[in-house]
Amino acid sequence: MTDLMSIQDFTEASDGFQLVFLYDDLLDDQRLCDLCPGASFLMIARLPGYRLLVNRQGVVAAAPSQNSTIYGIVVEIPDVEIPELEARFATEGLDERSTEFADGCLGEGFLVEVWTSSDDREGWAEPIRIVQLLALAHEFRFPDSYLAEIANWAKGTDDVLTGTLRRVS
Repeated sequence: MTDLMSIQDFTEASDGFQLVFLYDDLLDDQRLCDLCPGASFLMIARLPGYRLLVNRQGVVAAAPSQNSTIYGIVVEIPDVEIPELEARFATEGLDERSTEFADGCLGEGFLVEVWTSSDDREGWAEPIRIVQLLALAHEFRFPDSYLAEIANWAKGTDDVLTGTLRRVS
């Protein structure tokens, strides 16, 4: 984790843009471009103080957790495209927005917007969501320990009727 620096040592968005930390299926550049065509990839990053989970709504979400870290990307998105992003997150239950400090892969800091879910109770997900997220995380070369954490959400009992997997601790 990068030592906390003074606020002037962190990269902030350009005028008319916002820096956003993404950790879900919007890691896929085509999905991101379909939603926010003006988005620009900046860097692979990590968000200390959060853990990845699948909540009871089946949403891949971030939840506060002091000793955990989520990996993702920092993108710059035009202000005019943020409402589309917010609407998409709202339909998935990512209903809380906060400004956080993310660590870039080269040690720099970013002041980013992060969407999380108020529902941080563990739940179930469609297996394809986890498989897709794992493939994207692998593509970005996230650490093996993080890949294992994602893969753990795909381990469980297959429910043939619903086609979902339940996480087994």
